[in-house]
Amino acid sequence: LSTNLNRHYYKMRQNYQLFIPVE
Repeated sequence: LSTNLNRHYYKMRQNYQLFIPVE
């Protein structure tokens, strides 16, 4: 994934505390 999507998912994981696997 692109860096932008990677950071976006990382923020989602922090905000919603969900496990979102990023490959």
